[in-house]
Amino acid sequence: MENALLLRTKLTMQVEPYIFAITKIPVNHPRPSVWARLLACMHPAQKPGDLDFQWVLEGQSILIQTVQWGLIGSIKLEQGTTSQTDIQFYTPPYPTPQETERVENAIRAQILNNRRTLLDLYNQRERILQTLAEDLYKHKQAILIQISAWLAGSLGVWGLTEERTIPVTFNFLIEGTPAQFGVMLRHYFPTYRHPDGVETVTVKVIKPGGGELREIPAEANPIQVKLVLGKSRVEITTHTLPDRQSLLRVSLSGDVKSWRLWDALREEMKRLNWFHLPEVPAQLLEKPIENPPPAPNQQTVVIEEPWLSVPDTGNNRQVVRLWNEHWTCKEISQKVGGTEKTILNRINLLRKQFGPQIVPYRNAIPEKRRGSRKD
Repeated sequence: MENALLLRTKLTMQVEPYIFAITKIPVNHPRPSVWARLLACMHPAQKPGDLDFQWVLEGQSILIQTVQWGLIGSIKLEQGTTSQTDIQFYTPPYPTPQETERVENAIRAQILNNRRTLLDLYNQRERILQTLAEDLYKHKQAILIQISAWLAGSLGVWGLTEERTIPVTFNFLIEGTPAQFGVMLRHYFPTYRHPDGVETVTVKVIKPGGGELREIPAEANPIQVKLVLGKSRVEITTHTLPDRQSLLRVSLSGDVKSWRLWDALREEMKRLNWFHLPEVPAQLLEKPIENPPPAPNQQTVVIEEPWLSVPDTGNNRQVVRLWNEHWTCKEISQKVGGTEKTILNRINLLRKQFGPQIVPYRNAIPEKRRGSRKD
């Protein structure tokens, strides 16, 4: 069986580069704000270790590349209303025979796990390269979907996406030392009040591997901070980097209200000028260039029944199918069992695993799927 992340696609003709988006992330913020935070997410310290890619700016796009596979795709922003922006992920050109032949050994080893086919037995070279090109193209799509799923979570760190999962871990860069950070938290959170109540936040500053620090030495590095409010938990380990910045390794757990604690902390650090967003290049702030329509003899990739990319274990595939067909969480829970909240949490976890192309955000589900309910 193919890797679950690989899309079932129908590829009949070579695809013109950058003419259609394979997936998108809708964000309720204006373009300049989204660009700044998107570039911040691309900082090497923010990227996860399991996503090895490089990026460059070209025109009004971010090009995504890997050493092994070359160009993976591109990212563009499309302004909807004044306060809404779509982050769109575009497929790369369909691989040429020359490109496919250059990475043939890697395709066979890393994508096909050295499986041989009948085409190999009969040495039908042209058809072999066509098949390998399709495998390579789908593999690039899968990587692009992984990157889009990671970015959807990373933008949640900035409060740009509404659906944010728990538990979650991420990195965040700030100015100042770990000791200064700990002192700031001790002064800020005793006066913080959660919007849902009057309970105060418990703040503990701990030396890793030791007890709580009553006084925080100026040279303390690293330190660990624990914030507790009811069931909400925020744990942060911070240490300095060679460039004198400090890296926060943040872990949120307990319940989704932990995000509100993080949002409050991030806004306080913003007020104190503890972090700086990257300067957005002028080329990215210009009016977006419309994509040209496809030429008459070109055809885009048709993604059929995305839920088939989800392994048929338990009722995960059925949940994703119903979600794609625009059933509500309540209706899905009545169909498969469980509570409405359980279904919502399951959908969020499946989206994190397979990406928003397979488990889309609600307002990103194509109209043609809505109302086509199958029992």
